[in-house]
Amino acid sequence: MDMNNKVTAPVGVVSMGPSEAAETLRLLIDGPVVMVSPYDLAMGRVRGEELRALVVENFHPQREEGLSEYGAARWAGRGCPPLTVISLDDPAGRRLAGGRDRRVFTYSDGCTRADLTAKNVNLRRGGLEFEALIDGDMARIYLPGERGLYGTLAALACALGLGMPLGHAAERLRGRRNRG
Repeated sequence: MDMNNKVTAPVGVVSMGPSEAAETLRLLIDGPVVMVSPYDLAMGRVRGEELRALVVENFHPQREEGLSEYGAARWAGRGCPPLTVISLDDPAGRRLAGGRDRRVFTYSDGCTRADLTAKNVNLRRGGLEFEALIDGDMARIYLPGERGLYGTLAALACALGLGMPLGHAAERLRGRRNRG
């Protein structure tokens, strides 16, 4: 891919259903965000080199039926995207982070080994609020409405992994609050 295609290449979000990460990511980054099923990823119907980044959102490593999101991301070795975003709060995520030959950006609710860590999380009436910590930098994040922490962290980690400064990401999310 040439540089122009990388800028417009989509970010893929691996999820089994509606995605908070994809919704929040659309607020943060410029360019398309596409949903990727674990099955399409594992079967090679979606190739990693066609994506700017791959965000693994849900946490079902012990799924009774079917293929987990982490399993699909682990088996999608051909055509790795430039960036894979995963949680260190899940055992399958930790295994995936440890054994990748691609650039991995990690997030966590409290694990300081992650690239992005959430601290002082508050689920308040009307929104989600937490402190985002990355490389000694900190920003207060607020999102209105019924939001989950992990979808928000996954989206924020992707934006940061793609090079967006933390302060800019926090401003974009605050701007969303003011619009609606």
